[in-house]
Amino acid sequence: MARLPYLTEETASEATKQEWSRMQAARGSAPGHLYQLLGYNGKLMARWAAFAETLRGYDRDGSVSLDARSRELAIIQVARLTGANYEWGHHLPIAQREGVTDAQVAALLKDDPTPFSAPDRALLAYAAESTRTVQIADNTAAEVHRHFDQQQVLELTLTIAFYNCVARVLQAMDIDMEPGIKGIPKST
Repeated sequence: MARLPYLTEETASEATKQEWSRMQAARGSAPGHLYQLLGYNGKLMARWAAFAETLRGYDRDGSVSLDARSRELAIIQVARLTGANYEWGHHLPIAQREGVTDAQVAALLKDDPTPFSAPDRALLAYAAESTRTVQIADNTAAEVHRHFDQQQVLELTLTIAFYNCVARVLQAMDIDMEPGIKGIPKST
């Protein structure tokens, strides 16, 4: 159970409700439990949502060049490593829609790089090091730079860092998954 009660249309401030409406229009779906807690500070929630939406390519100006598949692969790697079931449950369907295969998901869960391309392996190692130790080894950074341009490396780094932040908020606030959302599969 979450550490704060989820806000609703009846309990949220006008500013929060306006931001929820804006988010629903931009994203095509109602904000979930995460935003029902972030809504306790409407301004912070709005800034958080704007940053997330920019990273995820909602801005139509083409300002983000990292492809959606790479972004979502990095996000599910962060979710897996941090144990953030909510993040995994919300981003796995997006990753699959963007081309991450079932075989790749199964391999990711086992730390098996076999079905991944060289750029994917570089990205996954980069996300893992950033998540586990914060520091990136020179050889890991060099490998990422072999496959991604400078802007994409920055965007990848910001995506990994932001979704580590998301994971920490989700975990610290013990945010529940909405009905129908599935968390990280347990190892067999």
